Amino acid sequence: MVENHMQIYSETLYAFTQKCLLYLREIIANETDLELRRTRFLFNKHTYPLVLITFENDSKIGYFDQASYQIGLNSKLSFTAKENVLKDILRHEFAHYLTMINFGNVKAHGDEFKSICKKYGWEKSISKATLDINLANDLLEGDLKSEKLIAKVKNLLKLASSDNEHEAHLATTKANQLILKHNLSIYSSSEDTPIYTKTIMTEKRKSSKMSSIYSILTHFLVTPVMNYTSDGVRLEITGTKTNIEIGEYVCSFLLLELDRLWMLEKEKSNLKGLRQKNSFFLGVAQGYEQKIKETQSHYSQEESKSLVLIKADLKEKTDKIYGRLRGSYSNSAYDDKSASRGRSHGKRLSINEGIKKNSNKLIGWLR
Repeated sequence: MVENHMQIYSETLYAFTQKCLLYLREIIANETDLELRRTRFLFNKHTYPLVLITFENDSKIGYFDQASYQIGLNSKLSFTAKENVLKDILRHEFAHYLTMINFGNVKAHGDEFKSICKKYGWEKSISKATLDINLANDLLEGDLKSEKLIAKVKNLLKLASSDNEHEAHLATTKANQLILKHNLSIYSSSEDTPIYTKTIMTEKRKSSKMSSIYSILTHFLVTPVMNYTSDGVRLEITGTKTNIEIGEYVCSFLLLELDRLWMLEKEKSNLKGLRQKNSFFLGVAQGYEQKIKETQSHYSQEESKSLVLIKADLKEKTDKIYGRLRGSYSNSAYDDKSASRGRSHGKRLSINEGIKKNSNKLIGWLR
């Protein structure tokens, strides 16, 4: 099962995961018959990675992701859980890890899982589906500042949908300046600001549609990443919590909008076939980029400089999470006519107000 919690990173949480990694290595060395390597462990002549990440969730305290071989720990554990509690959580999630490599995809807390816990002498409390841990303050508090920011952008969005070209362009510029100002205040802060990452799209293989969404998301102060796992490819985004929320909405909107635009243009311009469809999607991203560059040409010198600094800071933090990244490219054969029609739509693309997936909250963003 693919886990899709919003991952979170900061210097403080990095220290926490390193501490927990030492705990996990102690557990493996002292309580199992597995051989430890520097960053992996040996099982049946194969080595497997030891990777811990932190995430945010209202109720779940930990998970094991079979596709990426990651153990996730709720970020609240960094200040709510004592050492013995953390070690029990690590035993529980590592038991899921061992169940997967021993038995494959089986029932989460079934007989196979319980047999692993019994084999290594872990108490019955470890094999339970839920651990008896007091996490009374685990519920995440709302970010009032971010909510106000999104509300202001929603109001600008109404103007950005205007038929008046000058009014729409002005609203688009103001919306971009607003989010830039918000991110600059975070960048200028001396606090250890957390950085988040979340999976927003999954496919069996990379497509031009995913590549198009990837390209458009680069203009929302998040870093998109193509993460290849055993179950396919995941489109993940990294950034501040507010920007992650915006990026997630943009992606959910584009998943439907790109198909809608293709169906309209397919009938109008007699386009057909996968080659022309892929070229059209990539053209939409190119047209949207031209639109954003036009908007940014009206920035002040200070705003332009701030944008460069913020993007550089985000890249540095993302590189710490993923290592050095390369861009996303499509190997699809290119059709000029379809791409040109896509660029035309991209220049007019309006990311309208709508209902965020799995939420009752209305969120809008840039025209």
